[in-house]
Amino acid sequence: MKALVTGGSGFIAKNLVTELLKNGWDVISVDLLDTHVPGSDHRVFDVSDTAKLISVSEGCDTVFHMAANSDIRA
Repeated sequence: MKALVTGGSGFIAKNLVTELLKNGWDVISVDLLDTHVPGSDHRVFDVSDTAKLISVSEGCDTVFHMAANSDIRA
């Protein structure tokens, strides 16, 4: 099984990636930051780049969308 995790450098996403890897999944993580869980295929780009996101998600069985815009002001 293969999963894509957006926001892969975040706390919750890193724990999700770790658990997926423990359970035998192939994991691609995407984030603007270059911090990732060893064993995952980490890509650094903005998830709003839909062409890249669609290309990376090809062949994935599931997508966990954990990315968020941290620059939102109230």
